[in-house]
Amino acid sequence: MLALALGACEGPPARPKPWRHAAEPTATAGAETSAAARLRERAEAQAARRHTLRIRLEADPTHLSPLLDPDVEGLRAVAGTVFEPLVVHAGGGDGVAPALAESYRVTDGGTELRFVLRAGVTFHDGKPLTAADAQFSIDRARGGLSRVPHLRRAFAAIAQVDVWGPRDLRVRLRRPDGYVLRSLVDLPIVPAALYEAGDRARNRAPVGTGPYRFVRWARGDRIVLARNDAYWGPRPAFDKVELVVVPDGARALMLARQGDLDLVPAVVPEHWPAEATAPATARELGLIRLQPAWLRFGAFNCRRAPFDDVRVRRAAALAVDRDKLARDVHRGLARPVAGPIFPGGPGDAPAAPPPTDPAVAAALLEEAGWHDGGGDGIRAKDGQKLRVVLVVLAGGDARADAERDLVIAGLRRAGFWVELRPGDRSTLAARLQGGDFDLALLDYRGRTDESLAPIYGAAGELNPGRCGSSAMDAALAAAAAREGPAARRPAVVEIARLAAEEQPLLPLVAPDPVGLVSKRLAPVAPWDGWLALAAFTPSEPASPR
Repeated sequence: MLALALGACEGPPARPKPWRHAAEPTATAGAETSAAARLRERAEAQAARRHTLRIRLEADPTHLSPLLDPDVEGLRAVAGTVFEPLVVHAGGGDGVAPALAESYRVTDGGTELRFVLRAGVTFHDGKPLTAADAQFSIDRARGGLSRVPHLRRAFAAIAQVDVWGPRDLRVRLRRPDGYVLRSLVDLPIVPAALYEAGDRARNRAPVGTGPYRFVRWARGDRIVLARNDAYWGPRPAFDKVELVVVPDGARALMLARQGDLDLVPAVVPEHWPAEATAPATARELGLIRLQPAWLRFGAFNCRRAPFDDVRVRRAAALAVDRDKLARDVHRGLARPVAGPIFPGGPGDAPAAPPPTDPAVAAALLEEAGWHDGGGDGIRAKDGQKLRVVLVVLAGGDARADAERDLVIAGLRRAGFWVELRPGDRSTLAARLQGGDFDLALLDYRGRTDESLAPIYGAAGELNPGRCGSSAMDAALAAAAAREGPAARRPAVVEIARLAAEEQPLLPLVAPDPVGLVSKRLAPVAPWDGWLALAAFTPSEPASPR
């Protein structure tokens, strides 16, 4: 366009010159200026948020009320930041320590818990914390309308909660149960005056006693928390916590590399290990495994053949290649397990070796009378095929489908004829409740050091096939009668031994996601699948403000 414009001007014709490809000095200078400006802007943005901790959320929480069956994202936003419990997990992996309760004791042979609350603690609205608030929080969690299932189960042993004074609380139990004290770690204390009326505003603007107070929640963008200057405990190092909603895993990785996110709890499997360990990532970020107490497993139906025979259950467990499942299906982001008992698991004790041995599986089936004589690879007994009905949730993701296919392949190699019956959640729940299945693939998201009765108990909620024994029930009761994971460990080890002997479930893998954490932060040890956000400090002293 420049040449055409010059040609249209009046005057002598221009002398022709040979074409030269040369850089435009002004454009280069402009590009350099623009790049320098972008670097300056980024440096200024980093300096401006030096005192802000920024965490990735994969999705918006459904709400921020801790007593309305909160999702993982909601709990990560408010537990330990906005809300606090009476007691917290003690360092070193054993027992609990005082938090909002300045002291506690177990009396009357383990059937009574007495708490003295800290003096001078206030909620974020300025109202004082009282024993009535703690009473309300416990009663709401254990009530018939409770929306927090794991707390309702754990608090079933509570007979009554009494207020003895403004700071004195008594929790009376129907029977000794050490899991009640453990589960109080998961119960945030809320102000009764605000929450007993069912104020829906509290679902979006929570009020607690924690080191951070709620500021705002921009849906689809972020939740902002600010330091509580009236906090009773140690002053957190960061002025603000921002929980940023970043659904796309690739964008989350990019933002973390740029220093715009301090913590990505889990990288997407497609980024592991190449992108998560690349030099561009490793310069600014370290790897972290939160090791949640989660389990993928199959529930046997022990109420009917063929899984009423323990030899057939053991054969099915031995037929599945868990190493291949963890390596190929979960891309190394899961660990083969023998059940829910492993360090940091729902049963916090040493892990037993995962059961995988196709040769032993074949021998067990032969011993049980299931022989391979038809030429089609399917075993039979008394003219009946070794047929099992496998129920799964329909519409799962590709990884769930691949996991299902690998389980089916292992069973078929052992001589099982597998009939797959997918269904939606209501159909699956009806089948499990009615016993209309032989094997069901389930996903359990539990908590570290919790009662295993829902899984292994004869009437457990996660044991629809009623696989149990009096010996197992006795071991479960022995574990519940102890206070603290160290005291419970011998009973949990006995539960693991009985589980290997009775094979009440088909263990698969424990999900083991890998996350990224900024090197500008000093390390914080994970527990129960998460990190104490208020405990984060800079790896180097921050500059004066």
